[in-house]
Amino acid sequence: MSSSQTKPTASVQTTSPGKPANAAKPTTPSYTRPAPPPPPQKPERKPPPPPPNVKTPGGAAGFLFWLMTGLAVIGFIVIIYLIIRNVRKKVALEESRILQEERRLPPERMRSETIYEKALREAEQGNYAEAIRLLTIGSLILLESHRVMCYQDSLTNGEYLRELMVERELHTLFATPMALFDRLIYGFQHPDKKDFETFKLFYLDLEKLKR
Repeated sequence: MSSSQTKPTASVQTTSPGKPANAAKPTTPSYTRPAPPPPPQKPERKPPPPPPNVKTPGGAAGFLFWLMTGLAVIGFIVIIYLIIRNVRKKVALEESRILQEERRLPPERMRSETIYEKALREAEQGNYAEAIRLLTIGSLILLESHRVMCYQDSLTNGEYLRELMVERELHTLFATPMALFDRLIYGFQHPDKKDFETFKLFYLDLEKLKR
C-alpha cells in the first residue's frame, strides 16, 4: 500500500455529560380557541296548500243544484215575509182592542179614577194585560185633565205616549212605561204583576204632575 492513501477518520461528537445524545427539545402547547358552533338553521316554511278546486256539477246534476239553491232562497224570503206579516197583524189586533175598550166606556164614566179602579180589579183577577191597557187609557185622560195634552180617539196609546215624550221631554218619567208598552204591544211576552206595578207607579206619578 502506498503511503499516499489516507486513513478514514472517525468523527467524534461531543455531548454534554448527563444528557442523551438524541434528546429532543420540549414543544410548547398551543392554545387555540375552539371554533364557534354554527347558527341554528331556520326550519323551512312549507307553502300553504292550494285551495280545493270546487267544481259546480254540470249537466243534470248542475241543474238540480241550482234549482235547489233557488228554492232555498225563495223559501227563506217567504218565511221572513210571513213573520213580518204576522207581527203587523198582531200589532193591528192589539191596537184595535185598545180602541174598542176606549169606545166601550160611556162618556160620563170616562174618568181616570173610574178607569184606575177597574184596572185594579182586573189585576186582582190576574188579567194584567187588560189592567195595563186600562191604566194606559187612564193615564191619557189624566194628562188631558191636567191640560198637558188633548185626548183624541183617533190616536193609539203608543202614539200618544211617543208624542208626549217628544213634545214635553218627559224622558225620565216615560222611559220605563214606554218600554213596557212596546213589549206588550209589539213583543211576544205577556205582562205579569211586576209589570202592572210598574205602570201603576207611572199612573200615580202622573197624578202628582199638576198638584
